[in-house]
Amino acid sequence: MNRTSKDVCLLCGFKPSTKKNSHWVPAAMLKSMVGKRYNEESYQFSSFQKRKLDVYYGRDNLKNTDTTIKQNHYSLDYIFCDDCENKLGVLESAVIPVIQNEIRLERKRPNYKEELGEDGITLKKCLRLNNNIFRLFIYSIVWRFSLIHQLEDNIQLISKDLQEDLRLILNESLSLDLKEIIENDSIHSLVFQVFTADSFDDGTEGTVYSEEIHKDPALFFVNEFIILFYGNEYTITGEYYFPIERMIQSVDVLNSKDDHPKIGFISNASFNELINRIFGDGAKVILTSLTNSVASCTGLSFIESRYHLYKLGMDIHQKTGSNIIQSFEEAAELICSNN
Repeated sequence: MNRTSKDVCLLCGFKPSTKKNSHWVPAAMLKSMVGKRYNEESYQFSSFQKRKLDVYYGRDNLKNTDTTIKQNHYSLDYIFCDDCENKLGVLESAVIPVIQNEIRLERKRPNYKEELGEDGITLKKCLRLNNNIFRLFIYSIVWRFSLIHQLEDNIQLISKDLQEDLRLILNESLSLDLKEIIENDSIHSLVFQVFTADSFDDGTEGTVYSEEIHKDPALFFVNEFIILFYGNEYTITGEYYFPIERMIQSVDVLNSKDDHPKIGFISNASFNELINRIFGDGAKVILTSLTNSVASCTGLSFIESRYHLYKLGMDIHQKTGSNIIQSFEEAAELICSNN
């Protein structure tokens, strides 16, 4: 995707997209996972890009020995204008402290109402967060995820119509100040659930991830949070693995415009199980893609290609200490360069 400051802002569709380093995942939601600004350390897996694993270090990170300027994994240049960027920032400042920074603090306990849902999942209602503001914030996350995946990888996470509906809702609503948003009864209410873990033993154990496999609901992993987004109605299609299946069925966590914003809680073990499942599935997809590349360039069968790729990849990994994905990428390049 090659955009310039002369392109039109993708949110308002009117002003030039002059803003650089616009985060499509709010930076404040990423701190525990990638570190503070300019000291970031992040890893991007992709089965669509030529480089299956990309590593990013912030400019002040001591591991950054490369003078090449790289794009932050979670931000892009020239997608928004300054005004739209600032409006999104206002939403983030109003919501993130409430649902992320304070929700587990004992001294902030009076600001939340804890309930046990009928299905056994604990939820907390955010008593001092307006539901209109919360909904717009979640819409902004889903819309930005969908927009970037469409632009970067040609993946349609939600329908084009729903993606455009979200843009229109955000563009119209963000023209108001926070007081006007709170008093606005006409903001369209879309169906979603938001979950997090009851605790995080390791602040870096989250991930940013989505996929085009599931549509109802669509899944969005935003570091410490999981958003299940249905759109216009609560409809479930397809099969979901545990504990996603249980979370989907937790109707008590469904956001209601007439109630306080809700955050559902799953165990840290269940949260980690989901992350491990994502990484495991991603690694299998990447290994298959690299094996197909080797088979294509060598003329060997898939099984023979997998054997040679694995043998050389593990040898590189053991000798250099590079991570497995990078070692397998290097192995595939070496094999193909000799054929």
